[in-house]
Amino acid sequence: MTVLDNDVFIKELGKFFFNSRTGGPKNVAVTMKRYDGRNKPKPDETAVVEPSVLFRAVCGNKKISTVVKAKEVNNFTIIYTSLMKESMDNLERRVVKKGEEEKKAPKKQQAKKPPAAKKPESAKGTPTALKK
Repeated sequence: MTVLDNDVFIKELGKFFFNSRTGGPKNVAVTMKRYDGRNKPKPDETAVVEPSVLFRAVCGNKKISTVVKAKEVNNFTIIYTSLMKESMDNLERRVVKKGEEEKKAPKKQQAKKPPAAKKPESAKGTPTALKK
């Protein structure tokens, strides 16, 4: 997996979307997760590390990734969302086959409980001897 600079990652992701439209692999998968800069389990020492976000993208057999620092997350997400909005114009509706519609049976209704009987006023917590 290639770790790229943020700007280069956005350009390559744009190429992934373009290739998926023009006949390349149809799926482009993008994942995000919190990243603390460690590749191995945490050692016993507690080191303060600036939090960051790891972005990964996969298109066919090509993989790219980038690490976005906490200070740059807002600017990066603005650029990333605008790229996603531009690339969403080629979405196709899922074709539902006739057999799949019949397989989906409606959920069984749960047995309804009868409403609880009302308690007499004397049983509501006030003694009847005090009422006049």
